[in-house]
Amino acid sequence: VLCQDAHHKNVVYLHPIAARARVPDPLALRAAGDAGGDVEYGEVESNVQLDVLVEDLSLSEDQVERVRQDAESLLRGALNPDGDPSWDEEVELSVVLASDAHIRALNREWRGKDAATDVLSFPQGDDAGGLLGDLVVSIETASRQADERGHSLQTELRVLMVHGLLHLLGYDHETAESDAEEMRDAETRLLDRLGWGGQG
Repeated sequence: VLCQDAHHKNVVYLHPIAARARVPDPLALRAAGDAGGDVEYGEVESNVQLDVLVEDLSLSEDQVERVRQDAESLLRGALNPDGDPSWDEEVELSVVLASDAHIRALNREWRGKDAATDVLSFPQGDDAGGLLGDLVVSIETASRQADERGHSLQTELRVLMVHGLLHLLGYDHETAESDAEEMRDAETRLLDRLGWGGQG
């Protein structure tokens, strides 16, 4: 299934989405965690495995660590919105920070589009258990978009990770207008819940 919208050109997922079956009530956005404001999360728990990889770029350890912290907050805000200390769902996510050249090659290989894009989402399918999949984010494209939108690179990366994670969890804004509205609402709620600026 291919996915594209005005804010996040060429955001794609390439495998059938099964995450709605794997993650009951995705993000619990319809019920929990929306009334209490920001939820603070503690140290990384053993049930969350988060990998941040750098491809074809030179980034500082501080830059990579900020992305890792944001990705962890995103996972916990999405999957454990009330900060329940007994939450023990096994989840795994990989975030790849890439150059335009690297993401362009992926976009060409998987979508037949010979152009850089901002984020690609790769869900893992039916039998992946808690393995959510991979997000590939172009730092160079994100930096340009941050300048165009008048906010920081960190804010843009947060917006892109939110959008990409929602795809991994089964949201789709191309199937119907109601689905697009549902995804926009989910993006807004999650950004607000985490206290992050920007628009999805």
